[in-house]
Amino acid sequence: MTLPEPFHPALVHFPIALLVFGAGLTLLAAVVPRRTLAVVATLTLLVGTLGTRAAKETGEDAEHDYKQSGKIPQEIRRLIHEHEEAGEAAMVGGWVATGLAAVMTAAVWHARTAGPRGVTPGWRRAGIAVRALALAAAIVAAALVLRAGHLGGKLVYERGVGVQTTPVK
Repeated sequence: MTLPEPFHPALVHFPIALLVFGAGLTLLAAVVPRRTLAVVATLTLLVGTLGTRAAKETGEDAEHDYKQSGKIPQEIRRLIHEHEEAGEAAMVGGWVATGLAAVMTAAVWHARTAGPRGVTPGWRRAGIAVRALALAAAIVAAALVLRAGHLGGKLVYERGVGVQTTPVK
C-alpha cells in the first residue's frame, strides 16, 4: 500500500470529523452523564487532537514542497500562514477540550461510583460546572478545526494551491 502524495489533504478530514463528532459526544455526555459516554467522548477528542498534530506536520511538509515549486505571491503566503495559525489554534483547543473531557469523565465516574449518598451538593455543582466547561471547550475546538479546514479549502478551491496542473501519466 502506498500513501497518497501529498498526504496532508488525505489526512486533514479525520481530525475535523473526530473533533466535531467529539463535541457532539461531549454534549451527550454532559446532558446524560454516563461513564461510557464520557470515556468515548474523551477518547474521540483525544484521537482528533492527535490528528491535528499529524495534520500540522504533513501541512508543513506540503507548504515546504509548495514553496520549493517557485515564486509564491505574498497574498498566498499570507493565506497559508493564516491556515497554519488556525490549525495550531485547533490543536490547542483540542488539547484543552480533551483535558476538560477527562476531568468530566472523572467527575462522572466519581458520581456513579459514590452513589447518591456519597455525592454532596458541592460535588454535584462541581460536576455540572465541569460538564459545562468540557462542552464549551469541545464546541470551541470543533469551531477552530472547522475554521482551519475552511481556510485550507479556500487555498485549494479558490486559489489553486497544491492543485496538480499537469496530467497524470
